Amino acid sequence: MFDKQIEDFIELSADLIPGVFEKTSLGKCEVHDYYAVIEFKLDEKLASEDILDMLEDNMEMTILYAHHASRSTDAGVTVCAFSDHSFNDNFAIHATTGVDGLVQTVMATLFFSVDVMMEHLRDDLVQHSQTGSFDYAMDEAELMAIFC
Repeated sequence: MFDKQIEDFIELSADLIPGVFEKTSLGKCEVHDYYAVIEFKLDEKLASEDILDMLEDNMEMTILYAHHASRSTDAGVTVCAFSDHSFNDNFAIHATTGVDGLVQTVMATLFFSVDVMMEHLRDDLVQHSQTGSFDYAMDEAELMAIFC
């Protein structure tokens, strides 16, 4: 049912965020009722700060958070950004560092409705606020205002 949207996203991903998606191989794709999660494996590992910079440079993307699971290690640093739904793109990007402190896999969640995207992002923000610490995080009210 959503195959066309998924195919279009995969084909256009390198244009959407070139520094992240232009040199990747496609991993698994999980399709759920209201969203799909697409795995992109980076040909070259990147620092979370580099991915964050690329996402910030894209006018269509909004940074939701940069989160450290623990300050005692470079592993478990997650950055999350989402597309501005006024561009008719409903997706979020998650990148998490591995044990070497670098990102090898980027997960793109493609939402089939704006409402599902809003709820998913809100839940993600709440979940991450319960552990670790943020370098940056949009607050829940600010996130909800973007969608209203």
